[in-house]
Amino acid sequence: MKLSVYNEIVEILPKYRSRRQLHQLTKMFPGICYCRISLGTIGSIFSQEYQKKMKRTHYKHKPFHVQKQYYEQFCAKAKKDKHIIISMANKMDLSPCMLARIILEQHLLHSGSLSASGDGMQHSSRNISSLLRNPHEIPDPDLAVEIQECVVADEHYGPIVDSIKRSIGVEYEKKLKEWCHKNGVDFLGEDQMRWKGYDKTPDIKLEVPIAVDGHVINWIESKASFGDEDCHEAYLQDQFWSYWNRFGPGLVIYWFGFVDELDIHRDKGILLSDHLPQDVAVLDLNL
Repeated sequence: MKLSVYNEIVEILPKYRSRRQLHQLTKMFPGICYCRISLGTIGSIFSQEYQKKMKRTHYKHKPFHVQKQYYEQFCAKAKKDKHIIISMANKMDLSPCMLARIILEQHLLHSGSLSASGDGMQHSSRNISSLLRNPHEIPDPDLAVEIQECVVADEHYGPIVDSIKRSIGVEYEKKLKEWCHKNGVDFLGEDQMRWKGYDKTPDIKLEVPIAVDGHVINWIESKASFGDEDCHEAYLQDQFWSYWNRFGPGLVIYWFGFVDELDIHRDKGILLSDHLPQDVAVLDLNL
């Protein structure tokens, strides 16, 4: 996807508040880029832009006195209203699960279940994450219903979204490994590499290099997301260059597409693609 098309999508996205509306957006782009952009691609960009917005505004909700105020607002409405956290989150333009975590933590602090400092806060983070995954374990039944509602409704954060992302990631990794088996490409998976003592592990390390588009490939990384500038730069620094330093050149598959202008490291040894290799040559190391 050209950067100009990506920028146009990003500019339009704030008009859409729900994934259910995004199918409308896929119909707009044949006239702009002469190809239909998939709903999966639009959805991935939508989620990434929402997460960026939450990171930009997180500082507003982080101070303890602000979180305490949110809890007091919740308590004032709890006796007479329902769907309180969802309503508050919508008015704040905040993720329901993020606000639910704040309310839950404040509730546990006020009830004396958690300490507000030291090791207690570390324990609280683990405990709160567990309660978000299992709202039925929250002692207050009314709050449990409110938290459960947020978990189910949130399209971007929370345990359900995390599970969906993990499942999609596993699905595409499986697709990559099946392609390797089908094409006779021997490889080591992440678990095998960790067992061998590698500290940096791409999804697959090829036992024998292959040639893709005239480039030698020693490893392949599967990303079930769209590759925009921010996420790609982070992956380069945290993962891709580390793989390159250890194993040589490799291929990154962004299954939901990427900004074309980011594919600038081919000569250095990092290729980008949005699909499995079409024409593959397995290198003969005996030559």
